[in-house]
Amino acid sequence: MINRYIVPVMNDIWSDKNRFMKYSVFHHAYLQSILGRSVILEELDPDLEMIAYFEKQTKHELQASLLEFETRIDSEDDAAKASIHKYLTSSDVIDTVLSHTIKEAATLLHAKINNCLSSLTKLIENTENVSTIGRTHGRHATPMSLDSRFKREWQDLLIFSNDMLEQASNIPGKIAGTIGEYQASEKTIEDVNSYFNLSHYVSPGYTSQALSRAYHAKLTFNLALLGSLVERLVTNIRLLSFNEINELSEAFTRNQAGSSSMPHKKNPIGCENLVGIARLLRSYVTPSLENVPLWLERDMSHSSVERVILPDAFNLAYYMFTRLEEILNGLIINTNQIDKNLTNYFKIGNSHEEISNTNLPRSQAYTVIQDKYLGT
Repeated sequence: MINRYIVPVMNDIWSDKNRFMKYSVFHHAYLQSILGRSVILEELDPDLEMIAYFEKQTKHELQASLLEFETRIDSEDDAAKASIHKYLTSSDVIDTVLSHTIKEAATLLHAKINNCLSSLTKLIENTENVSTIGRTHGRHATPMSLDSRFKREWQDLLIFSNDMLEQASNIPGKIAGTIGEYQASEKTIEDVNSYFNLSHYVSPGYTSQALSRAYHAKLTFNLALLGSLVERLVTNIRLLSFNEINELSEAFTRNQAGSSSMPHKKNPIGCENLVGIARLLRSYVTPSLENVPLWLERDMSHSSVERVILPDAFNLAYYMFTRLEEILNGLIINTNQIDKNLTNYFKIGNSHEEISNTNLPRSQAYTVIQDKYLGT
């Protein structure tokens, strides 16, 4: 992810520091559960430089994490050192930690979306008595209340942001060993999951070495869908900001430049930016679906993909809703122009009202009224 679209509060969740800390928590929780006693660590925080050193030798990130973790166990606790990672495989650690990281990121994103919903609520309240022209196929239809445009966006964002959070919360932990058939005790599974606030886990025998990537694909689609809903909202703002319509527009601050060569320009650059972000979010759906059919019990083809698309998707989505909140809070509603457009509409007439109020047979009335408006 380029710095322009990184949001620190979201990026911290996907940082190496946070991931290795979670790996350490997993190692510690699992070790204490299978030994049935407390295990003392000389240092709680993992040493990232040491992990990098071990990874350079082993060319295996999780193995490097285990080697570093062992150095922090009480030097006299040989039993604990001998039991590290017993019966487990890398995916038990990686996938359980990833499930928690996704839940953490989704919770943060959901809160940001709620801020946008609050901004939409204010727009609904401020426009409930504003009549405007409804447009279908880009052409005048009939008058409508302006708040309806914001209500439908509010409703869909509410529904699908809740779906996103629920989906993220339902991605399970995985403690099932090398092929997925390790019968870990219920207590051990519950002990580890409790550290990560995961209420679901996949049962041994019902998973392979890796957790099904269908969970992640569904979530990635949900993020892309939220992006498309934002695109729909900002596209309508862009359309209504045309000079010829001029009913809505983005805020334009002092010293802001709309164009490097035309000082009069006030371009909807925020909305245009979010259209591009939505395209990026949709581009992650295909590789996430391609991560699902792994070879037999598991291969590594999914790893490089999700290391990029999951942090990027959540960063982009959080950035998107942060910028959307700014756009909505500063949105200019040009009621004078709305009234002018509405007046011009009524000067032409209202064919919908006429065909609804006529006593002529519909087939005859439609032709008569169409001729009146469009000519023969």
